[in-house]
This record gives sequence, structure tokens and C-alpha cells, in this order.
Amino acid sequence: MISHILTAVSFGIIPILYKYLLLTNINIISLLIFCKIIIAIFCILLLSIGDNLKNFNKDINYLLKNKEMFLYFILIIILTGFVYVFGQYWYFSALNNNKTNISTAIIACYPAITLILSYLYFNETITYYQLLGIIFIFTGLFLIIKEN
Repeated sequence: MISHILTAVSFGIIPILYKYLLLTNINIISLLIFCKIIIAIFCILLLSIGDNLKNFNKDINYLLKNKEMFLYFILIIILTGFVYVFGQYWYFSALNNNKTNISTAIIACYPAITLILSYLYFNETITYYQLLGIIFIFTGLFLIIKEN
């Protein structure tokens, strides 16, 4: 549960930091590249902690031994990278052209989209409370858009 709270706090802080970076008038693509370089450096540093490097090597060996899994993995990684980069680009554009609190509130409807896609692709059950949450999310989204 702590990791959930820390993630929520981190995701709450990130838009503020990105907005400060966008206020420097740096091109969105340049900002995207700078941020991802720093993220890559931190990921490489994480490899040196505990068994991360050993686990990474084990995962690489597993993928190299299973060609079908390797191709599937690579395809999903490429698709994920494509969606992530364009998502980040649109995210930076939204922050750059709108108020941070409005942009973030609209963008924060993504859990509802994830819930719906999980139902469609993984046959995960949507509970009554989750459905109610989706309705609240889209009602809030409608109110935010209508107000602005």
C-alpha cells in the first residue's frame, strides 16, 4: 500500500516539475529527450542495487533462449515505446498550452481507460464499485471540460 501512495505522490509532483521545465521555453521534443536520458541513467544506476543486475542478466538469457517469446517481447516493447513517446509528447503539449491543474485532471482519467481495456483484452472483471468509479471519472471529466 505504501508503494501505491508513493506512486500517487510522485505522479502528483511530476506535472509541476514538467511545467517548470516547459516554462524555460525548451522545445517539447528536446525536453522529452533530456528527460528520457536522465531516466535511462537512473535505470542503469538501479542495476547496481541488490540483485537487479543478476536478475536482468537472467531475463536476457531467458529471452535469448526463447525466440518466440523474444520476438513477442520485442514487439510489445516497440509498441509500448511508441505509445509512451507520443503519450509523453501530447502530455507535454497539454501542459505547455493549458493550466497544469486542468490538464492533469483531464489526463488523470487514464485509470478508467486502463480498466476498460483490461476488461476487453484480459477478461478482467469490472466490479460495481469500479463501474461507479468510471462513471464518476467521466462525470468529473465532463464538468472540467464544460467549465473551461
